[in-house]
Amino acid sequence: MTLSKQEVEFLHDLLRCIETLDAECRGLFREKYSPEKEEELWSRVKDEYPHLKKEEFLLYDVMRAEHDILITERSLATKEDIVKYIVEFTDSFNLFLEEGFYLNAEWGTSQTFGTTVQFSVSEKKEPPRYNEELEDFPSLAQNVGIAYQGEDDFKEDIWCEYEDKLYIHKTNDLKGWTEFSALEDTRKLIHETIGDIRMVFYVD
Repeated sequence: MTLSKQEVEFLHDLLRCIETLDAECRGLFREKYSPEKEEELWSRVKDEYPHLKKEEFLLYDVMRAEHDILITERSLATKEDIVKYIVEFTDSFNLFLEEGFYLNAEWGTSQTFGTTVQFSVSEKKEPPRYNEELEDFPSLAQNVGIAYQGEDDFKEDIWCEYEDKLYIHKTNDLKGWTEFSALEDTRKLIHETIGDIRMVFYVD
């Protein structure tokens, strides 16, 4: 089943109300959707997202549903999407680092090779910074020992540890750069390094 444009708009409006918890937003929502219309649309949305509980719409569910909505609207990530991904990833991962340490990121994007994010740990928290050197992923791959034959090799996600840094490389498809994807990637990294964060970042 694929959501209709009306159902996508309804779910997006509902998510916005839940995320902002804003009375004005809820008032506009009620003006737009009568109780009967809301129930009708919700029943159809529930067929697509059976795990959702309307009364207990958890943040994870909100982000998962919003991810699905976004990738129906467009296919390529923007720079804003990538920055949001990085902020969600670092904020989530920082919860697992020792007090006084922060995960920071630099990133670069190329229409040809995709997007690369370089993560490292520091005692100072920094905002995401654009690094033009990361646009040239083939050169980076060569420097860190990733074998590649051509552009087709970059169609799969690549995770690489090198000199106390973690590199994540993906295509520019939006599905890999939503905030929900950041949560999923953080869970993956934590699962792989649970009990020893130093396995990735070598924090002294």
